[in-house]
Amino acid sequence: MTIAQPADACARAAPAARAATSASGRLVTAGLLLAALALGASLRFSGLGAREMSADEGATWAAAAAPSVAAVVRRQAILNPGKLALQEVALHGWMKIFGNGLAAMRALSAALDTFAILVVFLVARELFDEPGFARAADMVAALAAMLFAGNLVTIKYAQELRMYALALLLVTVQVWFFLRAARRGGRFNLVALATLTALAIGAHFTAAFMVAAEGLCMPFLPETRLRVGAARSRTAADRCRLGVPLALAASLGAGIAIFLVVAAPALRIGAGAFAHGATSWIERPRWWAPLALFNKGTGTFAFPVMGALAGWGAWRRWRRARGAVAFALAWMWLPPMLLLAASWAFSPMFVERYALWCFVPFFILTALGIQELPAPPARASALAFALALALGHLYSYRHRPHGAQWREAAHTAADGLTLGAKIAIAPPYAVNVIRYYLRNSAAADAAVPADGAKAEVLVIDEHWIAQGKAAKLLADYPRPVARLRGVRVQRRALRRD
Repeated sequence: MTIAQPADACARAAPAARAATSASGRLVTAGLLLAALALGASLRFSGLGAREMSADEGATWAAAAAPSVAAVVRRQAILNPGKLALQEVALHGWMKIFGNGLAAMRALSAALDTFAILVVFLVARELFDEPGFARAADMVAALAAMLFAGNLVTIKYAQELRMYALALLLVTVQVWFFLRAARRGGRFNLVALATLTALAIGAHFTAAFMVAAEGLCMPFLPETRLRVGAARSRTAADRCRLGVPLALAASLGAGIAIFLVVAAPALRIGAGAFAHGATSWIERPRWWAPLALFNKGTGTFAFPVMGALAGWGAWRRWRRARGAVAFALAWMWLPPMLLLAASWAFSPMFVERYALWCFVPFFILTALGIQELPAPPARASALAFALALALGHLYSYRHRPHGAQWREAAHTAADGLTLGAKIAIAPPYAVNVIRYYLRNSAAADAAVPADGAKAEVLVIDEHWIAQGKAAKLLADYPRPVARLRGVRVQRRALRRD
């Protein structure tokens, strides 16, 4: 009796110790997630109006500022081919509440990208929620959310009016439901997957490469959690396992079909814009473009550190969670590779923001590498080092000038403008950014595209790729008024008596 008492006490103490450890782990995970949300929100909402509106943002504003939702859809199809009007319709309603100030409008993207931090946590936890790894999966998810929150590549697109924050969010939520449908089944998950597939491609057509990647990597999905009862036959179990990829394929196919039906007019307009050189500004990528994508996006100093951690995590978990690691690697590399192939087969389309969602698995794998380090101090040091490098990259970016000075050009061109005279804008698609900055002035209707219209003043982007047209316009407007960053203001020659 006396000998058994210490053993009984230890047996009773063991569950209590495990419960205390589990509670402590949950507190650390929750604290990291809350810190990621706080950090991400502060970085995304700070300085929203500091950078001037770009010409592309001007097109988004012009579509969203239409008087009705139907008019927004019609105007967007002309101004922003290659997507549906999801961002513009959302911004249309947002502007009715918060106004059309630059910071107020950009706050929509900042809010969407802040919410995406939570979605990254959910995706990472779903991906690595394996038997015996559940508590560690929560920590990996929290670390991934922190890395996502502090990296420049997500923050800079969260501070634009454009659709990229929305597309990133929709693709990430779509991947979450893809994993849930693969592992848990259920009608709700499959219907949500189909709906989000259509929405993600609608937000930006290049999201179709992510859907294609999901189809290609179905054989590498993490193990399904669909249970086959002991009373069921082996044939029934085989049917269950075969039914999962068939259900996923049907759901993805339904989403694509919904998109094609809804987007048929936009696809025709987009094809016409594509044929007329809408993507002619994109250079043909080199074969190493996918690697350069992650190097540029995360920073020259941060990339090798994060890459080493991601490689370490993938190697460490490959044997025990091969499906999860393989899916993360496929999510990271397949869409850029497909973009590269399409750029060489059809027309250049390899742009960082067209593959923005591929950074999410990179952050997840980096978080996995941090979690796989042998001791808590090493993990804390690795996270601090990776985050410090990422924030240094952000600091360096924010302390350099970016974009053309359209605001100064607009006011300079309008200063002294003859009553009723026009301001020609080149390239023509940049006319809306000038209209935005003149919207509350007497020259609100003066800006017109420089496509042959007679104007008194010319505002021209110095980096316009149509060099022949630019040279002809500068010959027509030879008098320099102002040379600003990235843009020039010119006047016509004086008439001789």
